[in-house]
Amino acid sequence: MRKWIPIDCSDQEVMLARFIHLTGEYEQAIILTDQLEGQIASYKSLKSLELLAGFGALHQFDGAFSELSKEVAEKDWYLGFLSYDLKDELHPLPSHADAPRIDFPKLWFFRPQWLIKAAHGECLLGYDPQCDNEETARQFLQHMHSIQLQEATSHQKTELQPSVSESDYIRTVEAIQDHIHRGDIYEINFCMEFTAENSDIHPQQTFLSILKQTAMPFSAFVKKGRKYVLSASPERYLKKTGRQIVSMPMKGTAPRGADKEADSINLHKLTHSVKERAENIMITDLVRNDLSMVAQKGTVEVIELCGAYPFPHVFQVVSTVEATLKKEGDWADAIAATFPMGSMTGAPKHRAMQLIDRFENHQRGLFSGAIGYITPEKDFDFSVVIRTLLYDEAAKSLSYSAGSAITALSDPGQEYKECLLKAATVRNILAGTV
Repeated sequence: MRKWIPIDCSDQEVMLARFIHLTGEYEQAIILTDQLEGQIASYKSLKSLELLAGFGALHQFDGAFSELSKEVAEKDWYLGFLSYDLKDELHPLPSHADAPRIDFPKLWFFRPQWLIKAAHGECLLGYDPQCDNEETARQFLQHMHSIQLQEATSHQKTELQPSVSESDYIRTVEAIQDHIHRGDIYEINFCMEFTAENSDIHPQQTFLSILKQTAMPFSAFVKKGRKYVLSASPERYLKKTGRQIVSMPMKGTAPRGADKEADSINLHKLTHSVKERAENIMITDLVRNDLSMVAQKGTVEVIELCGAYPFPHVFQVVSTVEATLKKEGDWADAIAATFPMGSMTGAPKHRAMQLIDRFENHQRGLFSGAIGYITPEKDFDFSVVIRTLLYDEAAKSLSYSAGSAITALSDPGQEYKECLLKAATVRNILAGTV
């Protein structure tokens, strides 16, 4: 059982920057932070933590999903991720795509030596008394407070380039729509990758730049050896509290306007778009069906349908689906029944995954997976790995993927532009244009 000591987090911005820089001293570290300003609706009501940070691994696991429950059996906190390619275990399908450019384990969780959590104005440092004590904990805090923050230095300017041309993208979307017109599938999330080689970036400084430009509710910084994840995700995959589980599928995107009037026009177009609403409703229905596999009969309920939420640079259409588990011990079953999330596959899910493997030119790896935490009570909260930069420091390789929902109503050229919109902020940061 962890012991806790209070931390002064009165200057949360400085404290977060120190935590981020501190990750450089550990082989394993994860920082999860809610940066969304002006919390509204479901994002506000479901918020439980403002920050969770783990440093150093007392135990880590990167094996099969079937072993996950046994490996995280300690009554302690675990932080980690699930890669999209975990589908190969949960939904066995032959794979033909190339290996991901930056290859992370299909799942990875660790029990941290040092755990910091902030919620409701209180900030605490937790340690395992079998490994540390109050003296070593205070030494850790003293070292953390001693970190000198410096002005961000300029890094090598990097151009993330799309891995597929606009003409090839359009031809592929038209081929996907042939399947839709034949009734083979209703909707598919088709993604494209942006890449750069020989890239020398400072991951911690780059993440701070991303936070500054795009404050999101599920921002995450992951360090595993010399591989990094810099995520600014707006989407919740799945949250469990006791027997209650909730998912917030996101489908439907529009750019923010240059001023209030343009903002209002874009929002009106989004909320009145038959196409965007249909995209979200199809995936919301898929999520309802997934949750029903593990839910108590009659408890699956759509709390909000097609709510339009403002985020930096984009509006997003979000629905909220809630259910009650048949029994509390089914925490891993809830993940198995719903992963990968429908918003990143399509409907029907099995056929969508087959076509994704056929039409995308690489395995997704961690992109389209989930990042989050598991509590001592085996509650959890996971984000969807979108708006996420992956970096292999040893290979000096960068990867950023973006996608959109393809339906019968999709305009291939507009879908290509949507992918560019979703990648624009990170591309501009790396290129030094913001």
